[in-house]
Amino acid sequence: MRDNHSKRLHHRQSALTFGRWSLWFCLLLAGQAHALEAGGHLKGLSAVAAASPSSSSGPSAFLATTQRLDLQHTLSQNLKAELALDNLTLYRNAPAQVPLPSPPSGRFFDLERSWAESGHLADTLQIDRLLLRGRHGPVDWSVGRQAIGFGRIVLVSPLDVINPFSPDAIDTDVRPGVDAARASFSLQRGGQFSAISVFDATAAENSYLLTFADTFNDFDLLALAGSLRSRGLIGAGIAGDLGPLGVKVECTAFHGHDVGTPGADLRENFWQGGLEVWYRFDNGLNLLAEALYNGVGSSDPNRYPQVATSAPLQEGLSFLLGQHYLLLSPSWEAHPLLTLSALLIWNLDDGSSLLRPLLSWSLADDLSLDLFYAAAIGDPPRKGSLLPRSEFGSVGDSGGILLRWYF
Repeated sequence: MRDNHSKRLHHRQSALTFGRWSLWFCLLLAGQAHALEAGGHLKGLSAVAAASPSSSSGPSAFLATTQRLDLQHTLSQNLKAELALDNLTLYRNAPAQVPLPSPPSGRFFDLERSWAESGHLADTLQIDRLLLRGRHGPVDWSVGRQAIGFGRIVLVSPLDVINPFSPDAIDTDVRPGVDAARASFSLQRGGQFSAISVFDATAAENSYLLTFADTFNDFDLLALAGSLRSRGLIGAGIAGDLGPLGVKVECTAFHGHDVGTPGADLRENFWQGGLEVWYRFDNGLNLLAEALYNGVGSSDPNRYPQVATSAPLQEGLSFLLGQHYLLLSPSWEAHPLLTLSALLIWNLDDGSSLLRPLLSWSLADDLSLDLFYAAAIGDPPRKGSLLPRSEFGSVGDSGGILLRWYF
C-alpha cells in the first residue's frame, strides 16, 4: 500500500525539478500564442445530500465551480503539444463531509496545489494535461500527463482499469489525466496494438499494460494484459450488433496484491465481468442495461466496511460494495432541447438500489443545464449500530443542479 508521508515528500522533490520543465513548456506555448488552439469550460454544480441513516450530523450542501482551459499547439506535421489547467472552487457547509477530491492514482509529478482545504471555501488548481504527442510511420506515441481509457461498455466497463468514472457520476466529460507513456502501432487491416506505462510516485504503484483492438465481421475485439499497480491482469471483450440489439461483453481477471494485509486486495484472485445491451424502441426510447459481476465486492453486507477500505476502492478501480448488479439507463428525447433519462443501480445481493432521474436541457449551443435527484433505497443499519444491512440503505438521498458552458 502507499506510504502517504513518503509520497508527499517525493511529490515535493519531483515538483522542484519537473516544475522547471513544465514552466518551459508553458512558455513555449505562450510564445506561439498566435498558433494556439484554445478551448475549455465553466461548470457549476450545486447539490444537497441528506445525512446517512447511521450519522448524527445534518444534511450537507456544496457549490462547486470548475474552470478549465485547454491549449493545443501543432509544433510540426507529426508533433503536437497539449496543456490543460483545471481549477476547482468548492464551498460547503460541512467541510468534513465534503472534502476536496484527492488526486487520482497514476500521477508521478505533483502538479496540484490546494488552499484552505479544511475551510468552508476551498480551492484546488491542477495541471490535468501536459503532454507531447506525435506520429512516426505506423506508430502513434504520447508522453506526459494524459487521459488513458479502454473498453466499450458505457455503464461499468471491466476493461476500463485506469481511473474509471463512478457509475453514478453526473459529469463525465473529462477523464482525469495520468502521467504515462503510450505507443500505439496501427495494423494494416485497421486494428491497433498499444503499450502503455503509467507512473506513480511509488514504484510499486506503476502500471504496465498491453492492449489490442481490432474489428472482425463488424464486431470489435478487445484484449488487455499486464500489471496494474503490482497486480497481474488479463482481460478481453467483444462489441457489436445482433440485429437491432447492441451487445457488449467484457471480462477482466486480476491476481491480488498484498492479500491479507490491512487495506490491500481482499482475494488472491478476483474478476469483473459485464454484459451490456442497447436497444432503441419505436417511440424513441433508448435503453441501456448491464448485468455486472463485481469480484472486488462481497455478497455479505457485514463485509462492506472491509470492502470500502480495500485497495481497489481506495485506488478507484471499483466504486461498488456488492458483487451482483443490474444497471439500467433509459433515456428519451422529449424535445430537441430536452432529454429525460434515469439510472438504476440495483444490488442483487442485498436488494438495495440507487435510482437517479435526470433532466438535461440545452439552453444554447454551448450551454446546458442538468437537474437530478438520487434516491437511495434499502434497509438502513439497525438502530444503534453502524454495521450496514444494505449498500444503498446506508446513504442518504441527494439532488442538485449542474450548469455547463463550453468555449
